[in-house]
Amino acid sequence: MIVGEPIYLACLIPVLAIAYALPGGRLRQGFLLVVSYVYYLSFPAMFFAILLAITALAYVGALLLERASKGTQAGRLLALLVILSFVPLGFFKYLEPFFVSPPHSVGASWQLTMAQVVLPIGLSFYTFAAVGYLIDVYLGVVAAERDPLRVALFTGFFPYVTAGPIARAADVMPQLEFRGRFNADRGTQGVRDILLGVIMKFWIADSLAVPSAEVYSHLATTQPLEKLVATLFFAFQLYTDFAGYSLIAIGSARLFGIDLPDNFQQPYLSQSLAEFWRRWHISLVKWLRDYVFGPISIRWRRHRKIAIPLGMLFTLVLVGIWHGIGWGFLVFGTVHGVLLATAYVTKPLRDRFVQAVRIPTFMLIPLRISITFSIVVLTLVLIRAQTLSQAIGIYRSLFSLTLWRQMQHFLAGHPDTFSYIDLQDNITNILLIATVIAGDTMARTKLGLAKLPTVLQGSIYAVSILTISYQIIAAGAPKLFVYFQF
Repeated sequence: MIVGEPIYLACLIPVLAIAYALPGGRLRQGFLLVVSYVYYLSFPAMFFAILLAITALAYVGALLLERASKGTQAGRLLALLVILSFVPLGFFKYLEPFFVSPPHSVGASWQLTMAQVVLPIGLSFYTFAAVGYLIDVYLGVVAAERDPLRVALFTGFFPYVTAGPIARAADVMPQLEFRGRFNADRGTQGVRDILLGVIMKFWIADSLAVPSAEVYSHLATTQPLEKLVATLFFAFQLYTDFAGYSLIAIGSARLFGIDLPDNFQQPYLSQSLAEFWRRWHISLVKWLRDYVFGPISIRWRRHRKIAIPLGMLFTLVLVGIWHGIGWGFLVFGTVHGVLLATAYVTKPLRDRFVQAVRIPTFMLIPLRISITFSIVVLTLVLIRAQTLSQAIGIYRSLFSLTLWRQMQHFLAGHPDTFSYIDLQDNITNILLIATVIAGDTMARTKLGLAKLPTVLQGSIYAVSILTISYQIIAAGAPKLFVYFQF
């Protein structure tokens, strides 16, 4: 059962009703932990064993860290706890693929079974949450929690356990008392988040997924313009898929009185790559900023000109390999790291250039957004392609004269014949992308849903309800989220 599925949304109502019918505190905490574990047990049982192990390690490890002195002993203990916490993630995400061997080899049946397991659902998210908690206890940011029930809820609360946002102990742990009464205003906001998430995932992302997958499954027989459109579709599919899931999780948690941080803030309207990474998968980037980039910058603060660019590069390389194993993911992170580091070093020079040429603000902002968006979309090819050689082939098509000729033909009203994507037949998908851009622009300008006319608000809610109904009726409706593979 995946967050956002009809059965999840249907179960959410009675769980909410029972939770608030119970007395606040231990009884409600225990009920929600049971619900969370039952939810997680809807996935393979071995996944649940890993969640329990990480939770136990976080609970016991934090108590040991608090008792240890702030010296070499505590540092070594923290290093050991971090390594042990990352062992399951390292194995399933980076070592397990090496167990896969050709069908004719000895022991192939066991190895193929391991390959089919892929990555335990939510493993990286609750692992990062647990490790962050241990580091915060070591640094004295938070006190070690002595109640195992609260630690278990922190790592395993059902709205965010499967795919984030990554919980931070300082923000979430104090909210896990569950003593408050149901608040109508919070409930309304939670429902709005869920409905908007449903629209983004099941209406927009799943619609864009089909033509994009068709092209990327037949790269040898597709035209350059098809590859360009498929890549654009994938960019918005990836964004609306994960942002939609995040909103459903945030809205679900809000119904129970838990405030989670935003995970996306209109990233495709960013004016620079640095701004993009402040607005994309915010919980992951902040985690890496606080626990990776920050320590690097502090340790090498005497060499600031070198430390910050190198810290940026190393952090973005980690972002790349977090998404998966393969050269494409490594190159994706490295390219973004190099570009960020270069932008940091050349910022004074670029600022002087802009002042010298005196580009008007109304032109400069769209230009910066367009350049940033283009860089992001082009680098996403590295993630979407199955191999690095495939990605290189796509780049050859995207930077070919054939693409420009096909674009000229299309704009002139004489489009070429394509095998998988006909732009005239994809007007709906193009309008969906336009809707995302318009919605993000409204959010950036503080024109939220609550400020829209009542009729338009009602229409949006109606579309959300119809989308949920469609899921119930359409047995073949897509279910998995793209980020589950990451």
